[in-house]
Amino acid sequence: MAEGLLGRLNPRRRHSAPCRLTWQERQILGTIIDVSYDGLALSLSGEVELNDEGAVLIQIPIGIPDAVTLLPVHTPDAVTLRARPVYIHPQQGEKKRVGFKLASVERGEEHWHTLCVAPRW
Repeated sequence: MAEGLLGRLNPRRRHSAPCRLTWQERQILGTIIDVSYDGLALSLSGEVELNDEGAVLIQIPIGIPDAVTLLPVHTPDAVTLRARPVYIHPQQGEKKRVGFKLASVERGEEHWHTLCVAPRW
């Protein structure tokens, strides 16, 4: 029923955070646009040429706010996802929006689920 009303079983949650994508032995920096339990969308440099062959690893640092500055202090732990690209759309400028379908959560499953929680209205 929820899928019919909203168009998707798991709604997307807007989220903005840096991430690192590893694909064919290349490391690419990106920014998360939104997340859901099924996948996520990233903003990546326009130079990136991905295809749907094979999975990529996506690492999302877990930030802990510093007690004095309140800026995030990144720990060595990170959420690590295995996903496969499903679409690539150009954005303004040299960036591309790339959608990924989640294959598995390799590390940090509890933190990943916390990121994906969308408020129910």
